[in-house]
Amino acid sequence: FYQAWGSIVPAITAGEPGFRQAFGKSLPEYLAVTPGAGAKFQRTMNAGGSFFADAASVFDFAGRRTVVDVAGGGGLLLGNVLRAHPHLRGILFDLPHIIPLGERQLAEMVGTERTEEIAGSMFERVPRGADVYMLSRVLQDWDDTDCVRLLTNCRAVMADSARLLIIERVVPEDGSALLPLLWDLHLLMMVGGRERTLPGYRSLLDRAGLRLETVHPLALETSLLVAAPATTLGQM
Repeated sequence: FYQAWGSIVPAITAGEPGFRQAFGKSLPEYLAVTPGAGAKFQRTMNAGGSFFADAASVFDFAGRRTVVDVAGGGGLLLGNVLRAHPHLRGILFDLPHIIPLGERQLAEMVGTERTEEIAGSMFERVPRGADVYMLSRVLQDWDDTDCVRLLTNCRAVMADSARLLIIERVVPEDGSALLPLLWDLHLLMMVGGRERTLPGYRSLLDRAGLRLETVHPLALETSLLVAAPATTLGQM
């Protein structure tokens, strides 16, 4: 990240992430082909995930059975949810080179009886049959078109009673928080992504056939957004 930030001037001039300027490839491409980089990145993400325990408690998982963590990475969020709610079964869904990292994390946290790991691309499909889907710090990495594509894939497999939990730093319109703004700049340099305001997230959800139901504050100026299906699939 430090080396990528060193390319801030050519990145802004060229209109592309500093990471690509510094390494000649995108961050996801770099993580996929560089030995040890994926594991190091997931450890970094876990170190900044102190709000995962909050997320496991603020949403009511009573009556739910299966949770899918989409692009769940190292599995720490899903592990926290499963450890807090022993009645749940969890599915970790991510790219093939990430799955072994999450598999080890989940085995350490909750064992293997209640977990399943599925490899695939979230832009192609999302596993069916869950009561709850989770997207933690995923939408921030992508532009609006890709976000709507991903959210639409989630909506396509959600029953009307299912819920989508989105964990992101929401940019406050009154300037009351600092971390979302700083992270917005960091995302620009790393992946060309961005943080969004609450109206921005409502717009993405609306375009994907979802509606924002509730918002819960978490630690480190992070928020949990709960989204519900806005329409039946036959009306979309």
